[in-house]
Amino acid sequence: SFTVPVDIDYSIGASKITYYAVSENYVDAAGFSEHLLIGGNSINPIIDDQPPVVEAYLNDRTFTNDSEVPSSNLVIVDLTDDFGLNLSSTGIGHEITATLDDDSRTTLFLNELLEGRLDDQRSGTLAFNIDNLSLGPHTLTVKAFDVANNVGETTISFVVSDNIEREILSIENRPNPVENQTTFSIMHDIIDDDINVTMDVYNLSGQLMESQKKNVISRDGIIEIEWTPYHAKSGTFVCYFTLNSDSTGDNRLTTAKKVVLLK
Repeated sequence: SFTVPVDIDYSIGASKITYYAVSENYVDAAGFSEHLLIGGNSINPIIDDQPPVVEAYLNDRTFTNDSEVPSSNLVIVDLTDDFGLNLSSTGIGHEITATLDDDSRTTLFLNELLEGRLDDQRSGTLAFNIDNLSLGPHTLTVKAFDVANNVGETTISFVVSDNIEREILSIENRPNPVENQTTFSIMHDIIDDDINVTMDVYNLSGQLMESQKKNVISRDGIIEIEWTPYHAKSGTFVCYFTLNSDSTGDNRLTTAKKVVLLK
């Protein structure tokens, strides 16, 4: 079930419902129906006077207000509401927006970026980049509406600096143990920069087994590297990663992950 937003066309007319399903053995099916009439008012409208909760971060969810950040950043926004978020385009002025430094000329409309959580229309997350910010203090205000048009907003403050030390935030890989292939996900704060990535695979005796290089531009703060161990035998390996770019200068960022290979 879901709650219909206040911002709809109330005239009664035909609607279209699209279906998609997948069976346990991965056979899919699709279809649609245009026979349902929809419109009008509910005889039991919801009572909702609580605004949605809006939480915003720069680059990762450990961000705190007044932190120093680089000139290009990933904005992460988490939204939750008791009844649901308003994504309707019918009501003018009820969009999800982000505004830099209280300047309406910078306002971004973000409805299409929201990714809802599976089976829960009451929450979602969106992410986008803000680039080429001037040095000094800034604010970013994010605003969202729920299905009853209650408005929630948050404002974060930060200082853009050209003296930021870049870092790798985390690394993980799935699957691990590995049989045929695994994918490494490296979270970092080098946004919108040309990044050179080197992956070196060592056995526990310290012997270099394999090396690969990749050049990427990461706009979402995540680099993904696939590893297919064609020639390696079963055992434990250590994968070392080195990242460098113009923004890191001579400082190379490194991280490592231990992997178990089963063949």
